[in-house]
Amino acid sequence: IRQGPDGPYFNLQCRQSGKTLTRYIPRDQAELVATHTANHERFQSLVSEYIALVAERTRAEREAG
Repeated sequence: IRQGPDGPYFNLQCRQSGKTLTRYIPRDQAELVATHTANHERFQSLVSEYIALVAERTRAEREAG
């Protein structure tokens, strides 16, 4: 995100226990961290889809009696 004397450096920000947590990422690990972050976002998306499907199925079963 910024330029240092040896080139760009990166940080990873997230929320933990209601606070922002920042971790600086070495340049050689930036691509791996980006991949892991994308995988986590995909996982969260799939979990949301699953929750919606279970809620829909449960509602349909309850309405069917």
